[in-house]
Parts: sequence; structure tokens; C-alpha cells
Amino acid sequence: MCLSQITHPHIPATIPRQDTLTVRLPLTVAGTHDLERERRWLPRIAPALGVTIPIMVAMGSPAEGYPWPWAVHQWIDGETPVEGRLAQPIQLAHDLAEFVTAMRKVGSDSGPAAYRGAPLVTVDRRTRAAIGDLSHTGEPFDAAAATSAWEQALAATPWTAAPCWLHSDLMPSNLLLTAGRLTGVLDFATTGVGDLIPTWNLLPHSAREVFRNAVDVDDATVESRARLGTVHGSHTAPGLLSHQSDHRRQRPPHHRRNPRRR
Repeated sequence: MCLSQITHPHIPATIPRQDTLTVRLPLTVAGTHDLERERRWLPRIAPALGVTIPIMVAMGSPAEGYPWPWAVHQWIDGETPVEGRLAQPIQLAHDLAEFVTAMRKVGSDSGPAAYRGAPLVTVDRRTRAAIGDLSHTGEPFDAAAATSAWEQALAATPWTAAPCWLHSDLMPSNLLLTAGRLTGVLDFATTGVGDLIPTWNLLPHSAREVFRNAVDVDDATVESRARLGTVHGSHTAPGLLSHQSDHRRQRPPHHRRNPRRR
């Protein structure tokens, strides 16, 4: 594979190279578009965020049987948080709120549309279809609870403020902690401009109010809109549907996974 040097992003199959770099190999055609989004936008928003985010140091071209562009990133140290085992949940609530707020302040005039930043009604049909599909699988899945959570999200007051930058996928596996503090955020493939969708699923109940107050939005926005991350954005509902139904999301002939963080 041939590398072309660039300045500054990220996408699955992470292969460590020495101690300072990782090779990121997209597993789907759509993943190559995500690489380009990160290559273009992350250098612009990184200075405002206050945490470490992926830095692309080189871009690779298809070769040796691998069909798509790929990337080399700088390694990011840190530990992935585990729900229910946070050493400093209140401090992490403040850290997450600072990150969300910093993204909101980035200029949004020319930013791309966020993957999960559109009004919820635009994905209502797909969400309900995905819930229905999962109810007929062997997976442990409460379709009634998922539908109830989704309908509560739909009933929330629509976001009326100006569109803002959001990460769009702040799940625990995309966060890195050092000594209990948020020091890194990964996977900006779905980042862009849209409605505010804060995260709260990682935090225990005692820390959620701290987060709500710190991000300075109303409770309906935090609780109901954040349900989108649980229902629509998770791999247990529409997230699964979107991966299965999109004909562009084809896997290459071979790929490697590595659980280490980059």
C-alpha cells in the first residue's frame, strides 16, 4: 500500500504500528466517506475542543487486495469508561458537558450535516421498522420499551435554536479517560451540524443533573432528545437497520479488528 503524507482524522479495524501510530482500515464503502469527512473537518474543530481527538498523519491508497482508501492516525492513550464503574462520575459529567459546549461554540456556517442531527420525525418510519425487525430476532430486546422511549423523544419540544456542531455518537467506547477525567474523544465519522443531542447514558443518575445544568439546555432536550442515542443511534435498533439495509455498506474480502484504543 502506498502512503501519501497529509496534515491531519478515523474508521474501524485499528492496527497498532509501533507505540505512536495506528492504521485505520474502513470496513465498508461508507467508511471511506467518513475518512474524508474527518480529514477535512477535524483539523478545523480540534483547537476548540480541549481534549485530544484523532489526528490523521497519512492517507493510504487501495493495494495488495484491500479495496479502499485507508489512514494512519496518531495513537491516543486512555482507558474506555465502563458504565457503573466510573471513578469520578461527577467530574466526568462536567468534562462531557465542557466537550459538548465547546462543540456547540464552533462556527457552523459551512459545516456538513450531522448523521443524527436532523429532526426525529425524518427517521420515524425507519426507526419503527428497525424495532419491528429486532422484535423478531433471538436477541433479548424489549420492543415495547424501545417504542415508548422513541415516542417520548418524538413528543419532545423541537430544537429551535440555531444548528450547532455535535459529535453525534458519544457512546462510552468513543471516550477515553485518564485518571477518571475525559482526555480523548474518538470516531467523528458522524460529526457535523444539527440539533443538539447530548449524551447521558454513561452517567449514573447522580451525575445526570450535573450534566444537564452544565450544558445549559432544558430537561426535555437532554432527556428526550438523548433517547435518540439509545434508540435510533444504538446498534440494537435503527443503527443495525442502517448498517444492514444500506447497499453501500459492503465489507471487503478480509479485514482485521483490534480492540486497543488509538
